[in-house]
Amino acid sequence: MQQIGRNGFPRWRDSSPLLSRNSAGGEDIVKRRILFVDDEPALLRLYQAIFQREREEWQMDFVETGAQALQLLQSNHYDAIVSDMRMPQINGAQLLHQVSHSHPRMARFILSGHGDKELAMKCVGNTHQFLSKPFDAKALKTKLRRTLEMDEWLGDQKLQEIVGKLQTLPSLPSSYFQVLREVESPYAAAENIGAIITRDPAMTVKILQMVNSAFFGLSQPISNPTEAVLHLGMETVRSLVLGIQIFSQFEQLRAVQFPLKAMMMHSLKTASTARRIAQMENAEASVAEDAFTAGLLMDIGTLVIVLNLASDFETAREIGREKMKPLWDAEREVLGVSHAEVGAYLLALWGLPVAIAEAVLHHHFPGRCPNKNFSALTCVHAANVLEHEHRIDEPPFNVPEIDQAYLDEVGATDRLKEWRQAVCEARQNRTAR
Repeated sequence: MQQIGRNGFPRWRDSSPLLSRNSAGGEDIVKRRILFVDDEPALLRLYQAIFQREREEWQMDFVETGAQALQLLQSNHYDAIVSDMRMPQINGAQLLHQVSHSHPRMARFILSGHGDKELAMKCVGNTHQFLSKPFDAKALKTKLRRTLEMDEWLGDQKLQEIVGKLQTLPSLPSSYFQVLREVESPYAAAENIGAIITRDPAMTVKILQMVNSAFFGLSQPISNPTEAVLHLGMETVRSLVLGIQIFSQFEQLRAVQFPLKAMMMHSLKTASTARRIAQMENAEASVAEDAFTAGLLMDIGTLVIVLNLASDFETAREIGREKMKPLWDAEREVLGVSHAEVGAYLLALWGLPVAIAEAVLHHHFPGRCPNKNFSALTCVHAANVLEHEHRIDEPPFNVPEIDQAYLDEVGATDRLKEWRQAVCEARQNRTAR
C-alpha cells in the first residue's frame, strides 16, 4: 500500500490557473496553460497555427529544448506538457521523467516516431498519453481537452476533502509496468510476458485459476502463463495482471466479510461484456481494451472507501437499505462523493489513459461526460447495467439504469437489444460449461 504523505488532491494542475477576462469583458474565466516542447521551430509554428482558436481558453507557451522547459516550470504552473521524443541534450523521455517527479500533477503527452520504441519504453509510468508522428491535430486537441476536462471533475472540493482523509491507497503493481513495457515493445513475445508472470508464484496461480475457469471457456486446460497469453492475448493478460494484483491488495477486507470475490467476478464479467460491445460496434482495438480495463477497475473506489472509511461506508449501506436508494447515491449523501469519483482519482494518480479514468468516473451517469462519442465509457456503462440485471444477490433499488438519452447522443439508440442478447448468450455458454 502507498501512504499519502499530505492532505489534498494530487491533481495534474500545480497551482491556481491563469485568469483572463472573457470576450464580453465580464467575469474572470479560467485559462489552462499548456507547454509545447520541440526542437524543430517549424513544428512549433505549426502548433501555434493549429491551436489558434484555443487561445481564448488555453494559454500556450512554446520552447525548443528540454532545458528551456524545465526553466519555465520553475516559476510557472502548467496543466499539461506536450513534448517531442527526440531532442538534443534532454530528450522527451528524460524531460517527462523529471516532470513526473517535480510536477506529478501535470498531464504529460509525448510525440514519438516509429523509430523511437526504445525511448518510448523509458516513458512508461512517466507519460499519460503517447501520440505517433506525424500526429493528427484533431486527435491531439481531443486528447488534451478530455484530459483537462477530467481535471475539472476531479478537482471537486468535496473530493479533495475525502482524499485528505484517506490513510492508504493501493499502489500500481510493479509487475504491471513490466508487462506493459513488454506489450509496448517492438519485440513483444508471449514467452517474455509469461516469464514475468512466472516470477511471481501467487500471480501465476491466480492467472491460471482465472483463465481455466468457465468464464473464459477455453477448449483445453492452460498449464502455464505463456499459454494464457497465447490464448487470451497480450492486452487481456496485461489488464488481468493489473486487476488481480490490485484486488489482492484488499485481501484484508475478507476479514470483515466484504464480498471481495463477488465484486471481482462482477468486474470481470463487466469488463468482458464491455469489450464485447466495443467489438460488436467495430470500435478500434484500443477502445475495446480500454473498455475491458475500465470495466475491471470501475468499482475500485468502493474498495478504497471501505478500507479507509469503513464506518461511513456502513452508514451509506444502511441509508441505502432504509431509503431504497442505490449505493452510489447513498455514498454521496454520507461522503459528498461516490466510489466512481474516488476510483477515477486513483486511476488519474496512476497516470492510466484518460479514456479509462473517464469511463470509471462517469459509468453510472455517462450523460455528464462532455465527450459524446462512442467510447470505452459507452461500453462500460451498458455492460455494468446488463450484468447487474442478472445478479440475484442485488436488491432492485441497487441496480443501475441505462441512460437512454446518452445512448441517443452517441448514436447507439437501437443497439441495446443486441447487446443484451449477447450478454444472455455469454451467460448461457458459461453455464453450459
